[in-house]
Amino acid sequence: MDQIVNAIAYPRRNVKIVGMMPGITSHGGPSHQAIDDLSLMRGTPHMTILDIGDAVEAAQFAKVAYDIDGPVYIRLRSRRQPRLFDAAKYQLEVGQSYLLREGTDVALVTSGIMTKRALDAAALLEDQGISTNVLHVPSIKPIDSEGILEVAAKSRALITLDNHSIIGGLGSAVGDVLLDHNVRIPFHRVGLSDQFAKAASEAYLARLFGMEADQIAQAAVSVLQGKKPQSYPVDESKEHVVLARGGGWEEKWKK
Repeated sequence: MDQIVNAIAYPRRNVKIVGMMPGITSHGGPSHQAIDDLSLMRGTPHMTILDIGDAVEAAQFAKVAYDIDGPVYIRLRSRRQPRLFDAAKYQLEVGQSYLLREGTDVALVTSGIMTKRALDAAALLEDQGISTNVLHVPSIKPIDSEGILEVAAKSRALITLDNHSIIGGLGSAVGDVLLDHNVRIPFHRVGLSDQFAKAASEAYLARLFGMEADQIAQAAVSVLQGKKPQSYPVDESKEHVVLARGGGWEEKWKK
């Protein structure tokens, strides 16, 4: 970060940086899981930030970043991406957000790998009669304040989804927008709390930290009911819960 700040951001060098192990997508444990990169980059002046969520965006981001005269940080998982968008219709743009699903009850504001989970959670909520907005925000900085305010205005609650610590990530960026515009709405951030992750599979870590679709849907129900959503990870002292301990490379979690 010292090199990025002093050699790239401060002189506004035209450098593009790609981070390949965002959040829980790396099995390598805390040393290889970027759970604070958005926080660090958001706090760095002159830095543009993109969080890629599907294969179409992955095909478009290089041209988008190239057209920006200055430093850009791109979050791009190193493995296979889902295909969520129509390449003939979708165009990734800096400073824009995309309303993927329109509703009236709760808004799920998301980016990166969490967008697919947001759409899955919205389908589960629809089965319960809960109408859901899904706002995809690939441009973390600059952020689309207008899009966030619009989706907040037509929702009874707003939940942000972060493949990152809830400190300094998309949730914090969205919270800043709401605070700056004096918007009062029930608000909850899904992501890692003030803790490191573990060396385990993405599927296991997503379940551990409450990032799976059914857990997101349950959090939305709780917020709409005026209740505090369940905290994650769950209490390790409970006998029916088995968590990876130490480095997390126990045989059960290798795959």
